[in-house]
Amino acid sequence: MNYFENFAKYCRPQLNALLNQLEHSKPVSTSIIWHLLIELLSSVKVTVLRTQPITPPPKFVDLLDNCGQELNLLSTISTFAGWLLKVQDHFGRNLALKVLSNERTDSMHAYLTAAIRYVNSHITQYDKKTIVIAVLQYLVKKEMDLAWEAHSLSAHHKISRDIPGVVVPAPLPEWSTDRVLAMEWIEGINVESWKDLATDYRTEVAQRLLSFHRKAISTTGLLRYDTHLSNLKFMPNGDLTIVDYGSTIDLHKKLLEALPLDTNLESQSLAQVACSWLENFYNSVQIGITRTTIG
Repeated sequence: MNYFENFAKYCRPQLNALLNQLEHSKPVSTSIIWHLLIELLSSVKVTVLRTQPITPPPKFVDLLDNCGQELNLLSTISTFAGWLLKVQDHFGRNLALKVLSNERTDSMHAYLTAAIRYVNSHITQYDKKTIVIAVLQYLVKKEMDLAWEAHSLSAHHKISRDIPGVVVPAPLPEWSTDRVLAMEWIEGINVESWKDLATDYRTEVAQRLLSFHRKAISTTGLLRYDTHLSNLKFMPNGDLTIVDYGSTIDLHKKLLEALPLDTNLESQSLAQVACSWLENFYNSVQIGITRTTIG
């Protein structure tokens, strides 16, 4: 596969427009950097879906070679990252196992690396180039990293206990390996469009999501930026289940450590940008406009 040809075809137009904005902004704009992050990941993920077919999942017994217990496979669902397996343990509990596709992981990293090379050759101002490349290098390291996702899932599960009507699956480290992320399985339904939800309930969902993510930013510094309908389950009692925590960045620590110390970016200002973006997104949810960020 020619990653650079595919990058040029699918990713470069959007990236060029954003880089042009960045090139002419004074001083460095946190909002432009943030939108660069979101739009680039969106185009990269779409490119991976277009160019990297999903292969059959590995043999079930091979996935669980480190678990040491028997599980019964109930169903297999293909996802962007690989597969989601619904299994049952010997107590009759239903569990979810997230399994990454090595091919998709390699493709994701290859396209982000291509983006780094492109930015390096097309941004002339050193300070801005350094910041953007630092963000991309951070993404290459964190995107589709199960250990990082397990950390994010655990933190968000604790937060959800304080947000009425929001449920996050509990992580199950005893079943997880370096190849599998295990969590509790929560039953619920998906909808195709925000307009499929009643107006009052849609408003309530938007308020819950905003409260949930705001609390995550303020208490842990974690921002989960992969909010779309495929990652939401609606439960019969009206509760909202939020799944998939791989696309998360640490606004307060890790990302800022990667940025140059001589910039004016602070955790508070970056968090404010993120909250502003969240508010705009959830306002659109309330009026029924489908505005997905990734996928």
